Amino acid sequence: MINASILKSDLEYYNGEGRKYLSYSDIGSLLYNVNQFKNPLDEDILDLMKGSYFHTYMLEDHKLDQFKLVDAGSRNAKAYKQFSEANGGRKFLLRSEALELQRLGNIMKAHPYFNGLIYGGLVGHEKASIVELFGLLFKSKADVLRSDYVIDLKTTGDIARFSASAYRYHYDAQAYIYQENFDRKMGFLVVCKKTGTLGFYTCSDRFIQSGKSKVERAVVNYNKYFGENATDKIEEYFINEEL
Repeated sequence: MINASILKSDLEYYNGEGRKYLSYSDIGSLLYNVNQFKNPLDEDILDLMKGSYFHTYMLEDHKLDQFKLVDAGSRNAKAYKQFSEANGGRKFLLRSEALELQRLGNIMKAHPYFNGLIYGGLVGHEKASIVELFGLLFKSKADVLRSDYVIDLKTTGDIARFSASAYRYHYDAQAYIYQENFDRKMGFLVVCKKTGTLGFYTCSDRFIQSGKSKVERAVVNYNKYFGENATDKIEEYFINEEL
């Protein structure tokens, strides 16, 4: 396995050395919208910010001051627009959103079983690793690395639909990449934003194989449109699948 110690730093992982590698978050764009590769939509940026805040609150709360929160009722409010304009038009979390994410995090922390999985018997939090898959290098950062599991923390809008949305959001590809990267089974700890219900989801062989197939197809598209010996232009991309 490649030495990934330099990716311990968030700055290097997301904006420095880590930009050389693919990650599970690239799978969706490589499969279904190559124009979006490394260029997320505005709504995706906000989802990433919320996810980052939730994970920081759960695992590295000493870093919470890196988030600038805006005291405004919405992003259409005058106070938010002025703050955004004063900071180069960037997107920011509302304080109300941060408080809601803290509430969800506290539900996880308060549950004895979940608390034990997240904070007890650890190898570590936020552990980075790199692995070669189908000829390309993929990075991963484990929320929770245990001797038996690599665990990712998730929020969901409807936990009753999580099993289906796990395929939609390509968590199967994430599970395959992480299991290959950390040589452990993958598990997801999930909290429902509507009800506060918790779920611990493990991964079947079928789920992992689905993820493997997605990663393999994504690599084909990466090589075709972005590789050193790319053969096709992005403008010529279209989806060709059998229903």
